Amino acid sequence: MGCKIRRLTGYWLWPNLTHVAVSADGRYALIGSKDNQAVYFDMVEGKMRYVFPHHQKVGRVALSDDGEFALVSAFLGDANIYATQGKGSLVSRLDEIRMTLVSADFSADSRILATGRTAKAIDIWEVASGKLRESWQPKVKYKVQPDSATILDLKLDTNAKTLISESSSGIGQRWALN
Repeated sequence: MGCKIRRLTGYWLWPNLTHVAVSADGRYALIGSKDNQAVYFDMVEGKMRYVFPHHQKVGRVALSDDGEFALVSAFLGDANIYATQGKGSLVSRLDEIRMTLVSADFSADSRILATGRTAKAIDIWEVASGKLRESWQPKVKYKVQPDSATILDLKLDTNAKTLISESSSGIGQRWALN
């Protein structure tokens, strides 16, 4: 059994990187930056496709499963959803301001977006309009740690009927969505 030698096929330097999301097929990266922008980057071609400007440091980025939508969110501020095809135009702005997102997941059909906040809130958004569809703060069955926790990760199932959340307090929960 021999050892395969891997070879590097691309190398990029992003000194002001704050967060990165990679498309499901591995071709594109959405790179959040301290330079008040997110860069949509083609890793096969080795070049930028779009720069999505923001008014402050970008703290969270996410790509939809089909790669057609990009979420760009400030550390503490607004979040925008852009189309990644065509001219990279603005699709919607999430209708709440002054929030800090730490996790995000688009539904498989890219119609809804689930986000988790530092203040233990989970939100469900309409992608096309940016309207808040539902919001809640998870309650825990047994209090073993302080109740205030960050929602570190979220995952919607394929039909967007179930959401799994994981908080910084080490609690994983499964939610039925309407």
